[in-house]
Amino acid sequence: MARLRAVNHIGLMALLSGLFMVLALPATRAAAASVPARGAVPRVWNAKLYHAILRKIHAPTFPHRYFNVMKYGAKADGKTDCELAFNHAIHACHAAGGGTVVVPKGTYVCNGPITLLSNVNFHLNGGSQINFGYNPGDYLTGKGSLKGCVLVRYEGVWCYNYSPLIYAFRQTNVAVTGLGTFNAQRNNPDSTWIHWYDSQQKLKWKDRLINWAYSDQLTAMRKRIFGTGWHLMPEFCDFERCHNILVRDVTFTNTPFWTIHPCFSTNVIIEGVTVYNHVKNMDDGIDVDSCDDTLIQNCSIRNDDDNIVIKSGRNADAWSVNGGRPSENIIIRHNWLSHDIGFGSEMSGGIKNVFELDNEFGASANIIYMKWGGERGGYIKHIYIRGITADSVRCLTQPAIAWAGGYSLPDAGFVPKISDWAISDVHINRIESAGAAAIALVNLDPSPIEHVVLRNITIGSVGAKSPFVWLKNAGQIHFEHVVIAGQTIQQLHVVATCRGQAVMLTWKPYPKAVRYVIYLGRKKIIKIQGGKTDHAELQWSDSKYSGGYIGLGAVLTNGAVVMRQDVKWPVAQLPDMKHLSVLLTQAQTILKQVVKPEPVVPMHYTPRQRAISHLYYCVHCAKLVLGNSTATPANVRVVDKMLSDAMRALRK
Repeated sequence: MARLRAVNHIGLMALLSGLFMVLALPATRAAAASVPARGAVPRVWNAKLYHAILRKIHAPTFPHRYFNVMKYGAKADGKTDCELAFNHAIHACHAAGGGTVVVPKGTYVCNGPITLLSNVNFHLNGGSQINFGYNPGDYLTGKGSLKGCVLVRYEGVWCYNYSPLIYAFRQTNVAVTGLGTFNAQRNNPDSTWIHWYDSQQKLKWKDRLINWAYSDQLTAMRKRIFGTGWHLMPEFCDFERCHNILVRDVTFTNTPFWTIHPCFSTNVIIEGVTVYNHVKNMDDGIDVDSCDDTLIQNCSIRNDDDNIVIKSGRNADAWSVNGGRPSENIIIRHNWLSHDIGFGSEMSGGIKNVFELDNEFGASANIIYMKWGGERGGYIKHIYIRGITADSVRCLTQPAIAWAGGYSLPDAGFVPKISDWAISDVHINRIESAGAAAIALVNLDPSPIEHVVLRNITIGSVGAKSPFVWLKNAGQIHFEHVVIAGQTIQQLHVVATCRGQAVMLTWKPYPKAVRYVIYLGRKKIIKIQGGKTDHAELQWSDSKYSGGYIGLGAVLTNGAVVMRQDVKWPVAQLPDMKHLSVLLTQAQTILKQVVKPEPVVPMHYTPRQRAISHLYYCVHCAKLVLGNSTATPANVRVVDKMLSDAMRALRK
């Protein structure tokens, strides 16, 4: 296993200030006010919070009792079904007060799920391998009227489906450890899972799943049953609503769906794990989903989808008023990866306080990938990333480091808040690109990406047609010592870019008096001269980029430049906010008189609870629009109607 090289760091702490973009101000005044004071550049690492999180995370301990699966009927012959033997050993260990279930060296077959219980460490000795069967009926182990299904959160939505191959629900002190291998056999030509990946698209299960998550639906849990006939592949290793989880040293390969999925859980440690999947798509390595206090370290992951990704549920199903919760206090360090560390797109419960430190990438499709949609709600904030090394990034269509807002349904009304990011000490040897930018901060939703620091980033080479940076609806973006293809920008602070037009930047140093020339696309738009530049404005227009201006800050030294581009609506198109403000006041008055739905899972909503939930987030959306000077008349009309309809539904 490749191990990480040491990376020298600057001792920095993160303090990202909050200044919301106000596009109505004159460009020069806003630009001058927004330039960081000399010596007051935002810091990029919060050491105090980082160490506080580490102190809270601890591995579970187990009594010195050992239960050999051979004594319960298991045979390491590669033929005998050992599912009952494994689960009988687990039950015996649990009943005795806890300990370790030992799987000796050899090859085992398991036609059904391994169900973990509290105070049990399921341990695979070196040289052991468990091959899971792929008959779907073997994974319908639930009881009651659920058609054999168990409760899972599938792509961010609570539902009942086939049991994961390794499953724990509401357990405390559980572990999967050892030097053995779990093989789900999705790559086997006879495997059901490899055929389901194609057929499930035709069954439109995803449309059904997503519709359950919308605020005006929130289908009762008793109706959210998939299982037989729907072809939703089970997850590999799933911990639902557990406390004190340890996954250490084992290997997972050929997963049907997401590989390791801690969900609604606390105090999670995943370390020294190897994940190897090469099975088309939907084979994520580690999905941290609405978890608190999580440490992922020293893992080696190679698969076709996200290697490590932070999630917190989909749409209204995951909002706090409906029982959702954020993913927070997460540390990801010292891992070797073949693909990105991602955020979203299921992030409606919120994501905050995530630290990534000293992670190494091989030949990757991209490095950091943030994605969200306009129907999600929620937030992603206080993210600290430091010490990334990568050999090559083959981002034919996606940037190496990308914020992608509007990933699905832009302008759907429940706009996420994306702010307070710091990325530092990044080294990428080369980017093999067909035109994608090296770095992109792009948001198609109304609310801008804000307060981002990019410091000490070196990218050796990029594609011949690739811009260095692509900005769209982003503000308060600070670049410091960013070197791309041998060209250095010492300091660049972007106050704001509008939502309607992309700003694609490259830069080249010029000798003597002219310090930098900055390009918009391939057009030279700014020259920074001498040691100091006072107030200045540059108007431009062409067929592709028109109707804006760039303002330079008051005192620009060391190559610093503040850019600004405004959208000015014609007088006849100015949005009417008065009626929406009145509706918002009425809605807030109504909500003071009702009781929030209980935050429970499973969620058995009454029609009234669904109406209250929907009104809460129509109010949230109205506040966003009223506070955003980039809101269009169409935005206002849509939210006005949503709020009116929501109040009408609740009155009924």
